[in-house]
Amino acid sequence: MCTTCEPGDGPDDDGEEGCPLDTIADGNGGCIGEEDPEPCVGNPVKNPRIAPQANSGIEGGRFRPGARKKFNNHGILVDKPHWATDLANRKGDTIYSLFDGDLLTTGYDESGWGHFVIIKSIVNGIEYYFLYAHLQQSDFNFEHVSAGYPIGIASDSGNLSQAISDSLAVQHVHLEVRKVVEGVSFNNSPKKDPEDLLTTKFDTFGNPIASTDC
Repeated sequence: MCTTCEPGDGPDDDGEEGCPLDTIADGNGGCIGEEDPEPCVGNPVKNPRIAPQANSGIEGGRFRPGARKKFNNHGILVDKPHWATDLANRKGDTIYSLFDGDLLTTGYDESGWGHFVIIKSIVNGIEYYFLYAHLQQSDFNFEHVSAGYPIGIASDSGNLSQAISDSLAVQHVHLEVRKVVEGVSFNNSPKKDPEDLLTTKFDTFGNPIASTDC
């Protein structure tokens, strides 16, 4: 049973064994890397599913560059652009790097992303930033990662906790992709639909296409 252990720890104070060498505690009492095969290259979670939002359904969890107007019982609800794909998971699940890459930065954004990690990767000869958000604070320590390497633990940090409390969203990892342009910061880099780079593809209803699902 692994709760507060770190890689290579011996028995905990309560007599329980710590995580074996080359593994790390996850948020669900298990050890990452121990009988825990990573997802397919190009997926940050196992068996990815698009996470719906209360006001806009499955489309609310997809990349939406333009704001749209929707009507509800209280008048007009304005939908903001969404620069990410939200993939459903459980709090405490492991989040993995989609591709080989180098750590750009980690940080915390209280009103939005919460704890996040940004990794720079080259895919098909093009360099991208991959941002993984709504993570829990962790001591993951890496500079370079391989595809399928654990880079964080799913949580509800940032604005997700309140959204879940208000029944506006479900637990998910927020994935953004931006094209690297020399001399341009991450915030000003061109945004790309993450679904274009995910291994699992989804139909118009947000359902995984069976031949691509893994």
